Amino acid sequence: MHIILPVALLVFLLVGLSVHRSASTRDDYFVAGRAGSKIAITGSLFATAVGGSATVGVVGLGYALGLTGAWWTLVGVPGLLLLGLVVVPRLRAYNVYTLPGLLETVYGTRVSVVAAILIVIAWTGIVAGQIVAAGLLLAEFGAGSKTLWMAGFTVVLIVYAVLGGQRAVIKTDVVQAGVILLGLGVAVVSLVSAHGGPTALGEAIPSGSLAFPTSSEFDWTDIGKLLLLVGVSYMVGPDMYSRMLSARTTSGARSAALYTAFALIPVAFLAAGMGMVARALAPDIAPETALPWLIGTALPETVAAILLLGLVAALMSSADSTLLG
Repeated sequence: MHIILPVALLVFLLVGLSVHRSASTRDDYFVAGRAGSKIAITGSLFATAVGGSATVGVVGLGYALGLTGAWWTLVGVPGLLLLGLVVVPRLRAYNVYTLPGLLETVYGTRVSVVAAILIVIAWTGIVAGQIVAAGLLLAEFGAGSKTLWMAGFTVVLIVYAVLGGQRAVIKTDVVQAGVILLGLGVAVVSLVSAHGGPTALGEAIPSGSLAFPTSSEFDWTDIGKLLLLVGVSYMVGPDMYSRMLSARTTSGARSAALYTAFALIPVAFLAAGMGMVARALAPDIAPETALPWLIGTALPETVAAILLLGLVAALMSSADSTLLG
């Protein structure tokens, strides 16, 4: 695992740098020349949506709440559906690069400046959060200190995102999307097969954990709050808009939003399911430590390495989009 982690960071860097010479115009740099294919935009949008909260966070929620913990990610589904069906045709009618650019066109400079300031403040915290989370994960399961891993993660992120612009971000996101899916899928299969199969694990999970869509600890009011606080961000997020503006066609952008919406559903249940497995195997740990516990204790080393790479990819794919934004 010690060798795989730095190699993976190097691969992400090389993939991003492979297109840096093509970012020769404003359109190339900020919206990938408005030439992104349906597959590329879907992969990038998916990787951006599946960040640290949709992986580490949802595993912890699955541990604490059971299957209803999946709602943290599931509320993004209606947001993306509305983005694709309602927002995209209107958004792409404007020749802009960013959400503040759109607001300036529609509402004037004052509104756009306020929006830009708010985005910078909020997204500085988000980028920092992804860097810290990556450093903690890598330091716990690899050689070296947290500070060293944070520095390495940050250098790779900044170099390819700043030099390559949106083309580099989209290209690395597509690779990272594949790594995320591979990591989650392999980990779930390994956990289920190694611990008696679905029936045995189901019997070990606390009563009520399989309740869905609501449970005694998570009702419709909680779902409504998540829809307003989290789900809406998928419809109006600047990172989502940058992907929609980078697509070659309006129909391609719409399809990418819809495909990503449906792709989030299995990811949400896989992550929550991993939390429930951790609850069955280690009922006395803190929910936020459920995923680190699975990686360090319950999974074979090779599988743990693949899952860890998926988590690092999820963190980096969210951080690069946010940084460029």
